[in-house]
Amino acid sequence: MKKTYLITFNPLAKKEVENQLKLKKIRFRFFQHINGVASLDLSRSEAEMVRQSPLVDTIEEDAVVYALAEEFAGSDSQRIPNDLGESVLVYVVDTGVNCINTIDRVNFHGDKNESNNAHGTHVAGTINIIIPKASIVSVQVLGGKMGSGSTKTIIDGINFIFGDIAKRTNYKYIFINMSLGMSQKSPAICSAVSQALENKVMTFVAAGNSSNNKVGSPANCLSVITVGSISRQGKLSTFSDYETNKQFGEDKPELLTVGENVMAHNHNTCKVDTLMTGTSMACPIALSVAGAVVSDLHFNVPAFRSMSTAEFQQLQEIIIQSGQKYSDSPGNILTYPEARESIRKLYDVTMSAQQFRIYKTGPKNHTVRHRNPKGDPYLCY
Repeated sequence: MKKTYLITFNPLAKKEVENQLKLKKIRFRFFQHINGVASLDLSRSEAEMVRQSPLVDTIEEDAVVYALAEEFAGSDSQRIPNDLGESVLVYVVDTGVNCINTIDRVNFHGDKNESNNAHGTHVAGTINIIIPKASIVSVQVLGGKMGSGSTKTIIDGINFIFGDIAKRTNYKYIFINMSLGMSQKSPAICSAVSQALENKVMTFVAAGNSSNNKVGSPANCLSVITVGSISRQGKLSTFSDYETNKQFGEDKPELLTVGENVMAHNHNTCKVDTLMTGTSMACPIALSVAGAVVSDLHFNVPAFRSMSTAEFQQLQEIIIQSGQKYSDSPGNILTYPEARESIRKLYDVTMSAQQFRIYKTGPKNHTVRHRNPKGDPYLCY
């Protein structure tokens, strides 16, 4: 019985890899917009043969990937109007999106009923609440009641995004939200998402909810911004995964935001009355804070695609370092005022004393509040 495997290889050796696979009569597929990754249909003996090939860096069996959240009964909520998100495009790689306006939607999972799972709608709804002028593309790679998919469907989704962004030239700032993960580390997923840097797409990923001192993929990938969860009181959530990576000198997660009892859209009724908890909820909040900042400063912050890779990496690092360091785990607590001030300084945006005072105190039109089950307002970021 054959199974699906994923391999990584040196992109410069693509033709040699192709010739070898054809010679062995192995069914394979390269991803059009991702270099150095391919999917293969292999028997166990064929998989071992491919593993021994000097042309192949890594091989892994296609694995299950899950959405990272829990759902709770809802309560009332409050949305404070704002006008942020202009020139921002977000690809929500998830279970599909109901209720939220999207400019496009694609499905790589096969589950055609997007109302089977609330996860993607809640994630997209969170983004819509914080930066309502942002455009959203739904990239469905998970599905079913469990909100699961596979390594290959994730890479299919990423491959679509890297091809799709070529026609999205009217957006200055492009983001990917991946509130999903797996327990193991996947070189194939990391190879795919690492190319977001080359494409100048800022990618936010949920850290995971296993209460572990290690993270799986894509949270472990060096090119993404991994987001962990804190409570409304600023304490690290007990479920939020983290890892100190001594080999590469990069700890995960880089950022922390609220991920407990976050209110957003119900996938059936479309009302903003559903509470969900998880690093999946923290991830779109962190992304939205970054999107809000660059959107607010769009006259001064150049389009991502116009930046060099070094400049784009510098901007990502400024966003990460703008947060307050958390003492008990890796990660900085991201807030809108501090992130905005750091990027304002990076691009030397001149502001009056009155403007500076307003932004430092966090005006209502730049603050999103929900209500928790007890009715007390709390800040999402």
